[in-house]
Amino acid sequence: MTNFASILAESTKKGGNDIPGVVLQGIDKKGKTLYVETSGFNSVESDAEPIKQDGIFKVASCTKLITTIAALQCVERGLIGLGESVYKLLPELAGSKIISSPDNSKTLEYADTKKAITLRHLLTHSSGISYDANHPLMVAWRASRGERSMMNGTVPQAFTLPLLFEPGKGWVYGGGIDWAGYIVKRLNNNITLEQYFIDNIWKPVGRTSPFPTFDLSRHPYMKARLVKTAERRENGSLEPGYAAFAESPKDEHGGSGLAMEVSDFTAVLADLVSDSTNLLKPETITAMYSPQFLPGSAALKAPADSVNFGLGGLLLTKHVVDVNIPQFTLAWGGYSSLVWMANREKGVAAMYASQVVPPGEAKSTSLITSFFIHFRTNIAKQFAWHGAGFGYQLNDLCSDGQCDKSVLQQFTEFHEIICLIGL
Repeated sequence: MTNFASILAESTKKGGNDIPGVVLQGIDKKGKTLYVETSGFNSVESDAEPIKQDGIFKVASCTKLITTIAALQCVERGLIGLGESVYKLLPELAGSKIISSPDNSKTLEYADTKKAITLRHLLTHSSGISYDANHPLMVAWRASRGERSMMNGTVPQAFTLPLLFEPGKGWVYGGGIDWAGYIVKRLNNNITLEQYFIDNIWKPVGRTSPFPTFDLSRHPYMKARLVKTAERRENGSLEPGYAAFAESPKDEHGGSGLAMEVSDFTAVLADLVSDSTNLLKPETITAMYSPQFLPGSAALKAPADSVNFGLGGLLLTKHVVDVNIPQFTLAWGGYSSLVWMANREKGVAAMYASQVVPPGEAKSTSLITSFFIHFRTNIAKQFAWHGAGFGYQLNDLCSDGQCDKSVLQQFTEFHEIICLIGL
């Protein structure tokens, strides 16, 4: 038994208090599975069953990658430009104000924006749109209206919010990609986002019914295979937890709402590291792996100076030797301790899936880090570099005046994902 196999078995053993269960998969550019493992159980309840490879996970913010791909397909078809204002398609955002407070949220002030929000802003979390439960100004704004967080409402209810900064002049995690999902729908005759994904993402990568869904209540066969959420309490115990994303939602949230098998997601990852892709043109995938923001922020401490943001996730712009993370690795995660990574140069990708909250809790972080180090060091080490590379370039988001170095000063949220992938 390898060291990681021992760690995995111990972490997910019956009656333990680490992780109820996980599904792990690594895949190459030809769609070949390099590594797959299930370990543990599908809940912390007394009647828990062994977790299975076809278990259904609420993948939370992993959904953002799928919606980003859909939006980029619309760009390829000439339906919208990355640098184009979104106000014609999203009139809800026209006239958005920048919120501030001179006295720590006691008094709220508003200012007009000088620039329009673009699709690129939405896809890179640089629009100024936050989550209304995650930022004190948003909490104060909701309270000033006699409201609470509307994260579980429709996309317009949840994300028609004041901006935290001028579009392109900062970075904050929020509902930009949820709005990008609305753009995809409105550019395609108001098709449901789920149907768009079926036709343009899941089928092209070879997936078959039942397809990933936003609404498990319509798919009892999938709901029966759902891996249940476990919550780490303050005393360290694991208890049945609240699933943050409803099984019968009010809307299709392109930033958080999908439920699927791990193999659904890794089929997409395999396409993104392939030499011949089905989902996007090669030049579009090159853009996904290209840094979107200027370097130079003091907010990112070493070795995080190697971190930027691509189209679809966090991007490592340097080879981090000590933990063997290759340059131009794209990665992101999901609320319930899910993390994925993809490297086009190496032609490999991997995903760790569980359903443990809160995100970033120590035992999940430890096992996630162990898995990705094991995958990179022992599984993917056989894959050589492709020579000259794909010519990734700093994107014109920064050279056309739409953002500046201050954009990286907001990247503190990246540290959680940095830790999870082993930096």
